[in-house]
Amino acid sequence: MLMRQSLRRSNILRGYRSFSTVISHGALLVERPVRFYYILEESSDPRLRIGFAVARGVKGAVHRNRIKRVLREAVRLHRQTLDADLRLQRRTLRAVALFTPSGPSSSPPNRVNLATVEAAIAQLLTRIDHQLANPKS
Repeated sequence: MLMRQSLRRSNILRGYRSFSTVISHGALLVERPVRFYYILEESSDPRLRIGFAVARGVKGAVHRNRIKRVLREAVRLHRQTLDADLRLQRRTLRAVALFTPSGPSSSPPNRVNLATVEAAIAQLLTRIDHQLANPKS
């Protein structure tokens, strides 16, 4: 059976309270240009719930929305093994992927490409997957 590739609405974390809970109480992983806050919890309905945000330093709604689309696509491309491990261990991952520009010398946000963000997301999801597989390390 083929797994559905898209992110469903039920996989998207929404709302100020949900975001602030994950950011304030969750663990943090950083792989430039993405900061990944997450909470792993036991659940009878295991799933990935992820929200996407862009730091305030990125000006212009068009640029922020494009970056969020790129983040969503990167997660969509690399979530299959993580989904399988979450189901196997009956856990839910609530996460926020926050794009942060590196600084004044970094490329403008409209120059952000999928390959850069995809590499960062792939690294972050792999690290979380390893943490799921080896909870003691």
